[in-house]
Amino acid sequence: VFSQLPNSAALIAQVTALDMNFLGLDMSVVPWLVWPFALYPLLSGLSALALCAFQNRYNVLQLNQGFWGKWGTAIFLVAFSFYFALVLPCGVGLYWIAGNILSMAVLMLCNLIYDPRKYIDYSKFAAKPKLTPVQRREQRQLNSRKRQREKADARRFSQAKDKELVFYSEANGFYKYFAQYIDWLLEHSDITMHYVTSDINDQVLTSDNPRLQSYYIGPTALISFMMKLDADVVVMSMPDLDTFHIKRSLVRSDTEYIYLDHGMGSFTLVLREHALDNFDTIFAYGPNHVAEIRRLEEYYHLPEKQLVETGFGLIDSMIAKVAELPEQVNQPPIALIAPSWQKDNLIELCFELCVQPLLAAGFKVIVRPHPEYVKLFQGPLTALIQRHAEAVDAGQLVFQTDFSSSSTVYTADVLVTDWSTIAQEYCFSTKRPAIFINTPMKVMNPRWQEYGLEPLEISQRNTLGVSVEVSELAGIGELALQLVQDREQYHERITAEFERTFYNIGHSAAPGGRYLRDTVHKYRNYRRALADYQQAVLEASRA
Repeated sequence: VFSQLPNSAALIAQVTALDMNFLGLDMSVVPWLVWPFALYPLLSGLSALALCAFQNRYNVLQLNQGFWGKWGTAIFLVAFSFYFALVLPCGVGLYWIAGNILSMAVLMLCNLIYDPRKYIDYSKFAAKPKLTPVQRREQRQLNSRKRQREKADARRFSQAKDKELVFYSEANGFYKYFAQYIDWLLEHSDITMHYVTSDINDQVLTSDNPRLQSYYIGPTALISFMMKLDADVVVMSMPDLDTFHIKRSLVRSDTEYIYLDHGMGSFTLVLREHALDNFDTIFAYGPNHVAEIRRLEEYYHLPEKQLVETGFGLIDSMIAKVAELPEQVNQPPIALIAPSWQKDNLIELCFELCVQPLLAAGFKVIVRPHPEYVKLFQGPLTALIQRHAEAVDAGQLVFQTDFSSSSTVYTADVLVTDWSTIAQEYCFSTKRPAIFINTPMKVMNPRWQEYGLEPLEISQRNTLGVSVEVSELAGIGELALQLVQDREQYHERITAEFERTFYNIGHSAAPGGRYLRDTVHKYRNYRRALADYQQAVLEASRA
């Protein structure tokens, strides 16, 4: 083959002169049933098996895998390593043996430097219940339905023209944060909106409105989908854009990314450091959002973002729905437990200490876990429900995991939470008080104190209700009854705080909707101007 190359004889002589020996054995020999060369495929297979076993125990990515996810892959890799080390020169087997052994050493070293146990609760993975054959069959059917829908929707999205405005939602319950803007645009514009969701059960997928096109793109496919996104404006309630796996578009540098929060929390406390750095525009619900964004820009020397003083559409919707409810007295009174999902949240730290006194005081207790907790910790949640099966069967205790409706938030007499921003949603929409359990504070940004701004989660804690230490929970039942009796007093106090907290109370959809419409029109006008210019150049060149 190489004989036609210049100086081929000298080159071939140099290659054939290479010393292929290692530990006295010729690495160019194919070890097919040749002793002692046959040791290489055996050692290659055994080292692959050892690596798989080691990863199944210590690799973070392997912990949540089922039996076949762990050992099915192991069987394949062992067979692969053995076979090809058997039919290829010994050097290949030696390479794989060394690579497998070094991989175990590297994994062990990495775990010593950054211990995964500090970041992941391994017990939650262990508590994941095993599926029955029927459940496994249903899961396979669901996965098949997801793949088919995802493939069809990705194709349909790529073929859609003029993708001017795209909304992205992480789950079914997030539609309510976009709803007011979508409804306003449907009424006051001609824009066709594209709504992408990563939840196959999202209610928006059943929409038949031709101007609200919906698509299912699962979490894994979303990574490449976002990188290839060709759209003018993208609206998201998911932070950390371009920080982790979800990136800004690689095909459009001029796409405007807009962030709207799914709570009234502090950007500096409950979001990670730099979580909003890569957004172009922020929909600000109140003065605290403006102050925090401007402070972060100053602190990190960031370019100034566009801030739109919108108000909080969900609060407006909730207030309107509360106003439609008939006046009623709950018998028995209802206590809503709605915690956050960070480590040492109310469910993990003191659930029984909260529930038992409330039940003893005569409350019906509704537990509404955070959507992320439901998604990530199905095993512990199922075990929790089973432990309280007697109260659940009696109707005294209700676990609610469908977040498409907020009816329980409207009707509860008192809220019990830790550091969840549902406190603002509940208190401001119903004007009823909350009990705040002083679990370890939810801190996503450890530098929050350096900014010199007091988060609303702290400043409003004893304005919207009463904060209680974990050691004082024995009296939470009596405290809840007292708060129900003092409802009118809290109504005045919460109303005053509400008016200080939000922009555009009662009509927050209009400022956000107008901004989205005007921004889309800006892109339209640019494209028209560009097309006119190109046409003029073409005509001039012809002339």
